[in-house]
Amino acid sequence: MNSLTLGGTGPRPWENPALLSINKRASHIPLRSHATLQSAVKYLQPGGPAQHYQGGLQLLSGCDWRFKLYPNPAAVPDGFWAVDYGELDWGQIRVPSNWECEGHGTPIYTNFVYPFPRTPPFVPHDDNPTGCYRTTFTYTPPHDDPRASRVFLGFEGADSCLAVWLNGTFLGLSKDSRLTAEFEVTGLVAVGRGANTLAVAVVRWSDGSYLEDQDMWRLSGLHRAVWLLTKPAAHITDAEVATPLAWRQAQEGGERLQLDGARLEVTVHVAAPDAGYLGACALVAHLVEAGSGRAVMEPCALPIRAGAWYAADAAGHASLGTVGEGGVAKLSLDMRCALGGQLPALWSAEQPALYTLALELRGPGGAALEYESCHVGFRETRVHEARLLHNGVPVMLRGVNRHEWDPCTGRVLSEEHMMRDITLMKRSNINAVRCSHYPNDTRWYELCAVLGLYVVDEANVETHGFDPTFAHNALNPACSTSWLAAIMDRGARMYERDKCAPAVTLWSLGNEAGYGPAHDALAAWLRARDPSRPVAYEGGGSRTRATDVVCPMYPRLPQVGALLREVDAGRECRPLVLCEYAHSMGNSTGNLAEYWALLDSHPAAAGAFIWDWADQCLSATATRTGTGTGAQPAGTGGKGQAGAYWAYGGDFGDTPNDAQFCANGLVGPDRSPHPCLAEVKAVLAPLACAWQHDLHAHT
Repeated sequence: MNSLTLGGTGPRPWENPALLSINKRASHIPLRSHATLQSAVKYLQPGGPAQHYQGGLQLLSGCDWRFKLYPNPAAVPDGFWAVDYGELDWGQIRVPSNWECEGHGTPIYTNFVYPFPRTPPFVPHDDNPTGCYRTTFTYTPPHDDPRASRVFLGFEGADSCLAVWLNGTFLGLSKDSRLTAEFEVTGLVAVGRGANTLAVAVVRWSDGSYLEDQDMWRLSGLHRAVWLLTKPAAHITDAEVATPLAWRQAQEGGERLQLDGARLEVTVHVAAPDAGYLGACALVAHLVEAGSGRAVMEPCALPIRAGAWYAADAAGHASLGTVGEGGVAKLSLDMRCALGGQLPALWSAEQPALYTLALELRGPGGAALEYESCHVGFRETRVHEARLLHNGVPVMLRGVNRHEWDPCTGRVLSEEHMMRDITLMKRSNINAVRCSHYPNDTRWYELCAVLGLYVVDEANVETHGFDPTFAHNALNPACSTSWLAAIMDRGARMYERDKCAPAVTLWSLGNEAGYGPAHDALAAWLRARDPSRPVAYEGGGSRTRATDVVCPMYPRLPQVGALLREVDAGRECRPLVLCEYAHSMGNSTGNLAEYWALLDSHPAAAGAFIWDWADQCLSATATRTGTGTGAQPAGTGGKGQAGAYWAYGGDFGDTPNDAQFCANGLVGPDRSPHPCLAEVKAVLAPLACAWQHDLHAHT
């Protein structure tokens, strides 16, 4: 495939919805190949990646790469990926970044109108900016024998169509801009002396853009981490954790349930060069308290069963003969026995009791080859008699919708930025967050588990621009077989990446994408894969068979009351969760107390999510954007530049645009609280006090 040219004739790879990817590995939980147990345990805590990591992960981002922006794919010179290609007129760009935030191209803000003519699957041929990146790096394998290693290259976010070459060899292609694209580079990466040349092309608009019509700034480029992961010849390829809970009535005839039992069920996939090598390996599970690192049980040996070929290792291989041998190990523990008669603490947003599962793979000689780890939260969320139960107790999601957003760096967020958001939400009595409208950076889920937020994980699917008035549902891609595979792929890959995240409470099929067979198929798949979390989806009127909760968008108070009366009348058996309400633009967020008085009064009401968390404004200067109708002072948020202000849609000359509709947060772009946040904090307070006094009572 090294003859692939971005200016080639059709069908163009970026205009073919049936082509989801090329050579991209199957999705799996985040893997880091830790060298020590301590690294595996401490990595998941706040500050862990920077302070405690030891292992086979080499970051290629966090530095400047060479960069040139071309007007369209056809303008990209053939062979730009070659090792000896000249970069005489190229500049530099920070990776990760959105190139529009680095002075290249134009940021565009629209709510749902596509920023190009809606002629699916085609996108503009002339005006389709294409960013080309090049960087060199030296590779030093962490293992003694580099021939006994497997090496993988990962891009955690690229908007929107990504093509990759290493040392002149084409690696593959990917389209979903919010999930990891991983390619195997074993045998292609040069070891030791000499530099490796990595070349990347990112096409701004692709057929995938038709599925990413969210209310947001349209920004492009490599916006999340890029890394090289070296794993030993025998290595862990994926893991899945389940925590089935058993309940009994707390008292005779009562409704409240009491935990009666808990199990830890773990499935681990392992790969090795051959069956003989795999048979000589051993897998050991360590379970520790996430905060203290204290072991809560003795390490458990898991027998590895060979012959379990695993698809994640197959991508990029010409035949099964070059894949190696796959194995699977399973653990099923009664936690009362494992903990000496005690039951584990349960995870919730209010009491985020967490454990860390560290999986140690030992080689034929008994030495540790690598460790992988994930959080374990003993939890379950289910629907029962029109109630949303978390750990057997009705839960109320006092939530907010959140875009990944920074006014200076766009979609590039640091861990400190995420911690600030979570902390401010918790202080404002917000206990839940909807990842609107795409899977977030994996670090977000780890921090939400530690600090305690219920998370609605949402597939990167929105097609609002196909049917803006919700009057022509059949126009939506979800109703077409041409887009079925792409929609299924986005939901399934989200699940496989985030399946072990304790904070994930609901799976969402996407946002404002109509309703069609694709939603029914994805909902059925998710329910079959994960019985511990309900599925939510608003499209099609919020009450379709694709959703386990009734989740309308912006219902008025009488409509909320009518939906709850449907439960009373026996015509609805699902709980009510408002996926969006209280649109917080300007001097709004009114009627909040009235909404919550109604929600708190009915057992079928399970929560609501404010739109939205932070104003999506870009820090800009008048010298770059002109006077702009939406200009306002930026305060300290505009990189300290004189004359900086928060820019809206249209301030950059971007058309079409939806002006200031990007500014409807509870906080500003720099997270300075708006006045409505104080009202939110008061109304969402979990404790209410009432004072009663009888004026006629005798003292």
